[in-house]
Formats: sequence, structure tokens, C-alpha cells
Amino acid sequence: MQALWPLIEIAMFGAMWWGKQYLDRDFGRDSYKTKMPTPQAYVELYAGPVYLIHYRYAMILLHISCAFLYGTCMPVLYVVAFVAFIILFINERVLVCYYYREPPSFDEEITLKTMRII
Repeated sequence: MQALWPLIEIAMFGAMWWGKQYLDRDFGRDSYKTKMPTPQAYVELYAGPVYLIHYRYAMILLHISCAFLYGTCMPVLYVVAFVAFIILFINERVLVCYYYREPPSFDEEITLKTMRII
């Protein structure tokens, strides 16, 4: 379930986000037509959600810990974790480009702490 969650997440939350945009335009294609009262409300609707990096790191650590903890008894978990990382990598690349707002610049501190945990 966790391996497929990024795909479920984009289908569920992306449909809600795009639905709100189409509802704002009265299901038309004209991007200049809007019901938003202020420019800030328009930007909030069309900018996309905030990128939560701590949620992504938690998901990566969950896949690694489950595969290492239970992989000796169930070797298929190594394959499941590998597929989960492929899905997560492709999903993150596409979503950062087309779905999320521009993420804030992060330094290497959070990555180094995560590597120490692993």
C-alpha cells in the first residue's frame, strides 16, 4: 500500500485541485475567467499545494526500515521497496515540475541527518 501511495495521492488530491480550478472557470477553458475576489485568492487556487519534504523523507525511511527489518524473512520486500523507490522517484520528479509550488531551497543538513539515520 505504501509503495502505491504516491500514485493514489496524485490521483486523489490532483483531481480535487484540478476540479476546483475547473469549477472556478465554470468548466471552461478560458484561464482569464475567474470567480476569485482577489489576486491572492487566484494565486492560492492555481499555485498548487506546498511541497512537504519531511513527509517524503519519512516515506523513504519507512520503505528502507521495513525492507531491512522484514526482508530476511520475506525477500520479496526488497523487490517491493525497489519498485516503491522507482515510483517515488518518477512521481517526485514530475510533481515538483508540474504540481507543487516551487519548493524552498534546502541545504544539505536534512539530507545528512537522514543519511545518519539510515
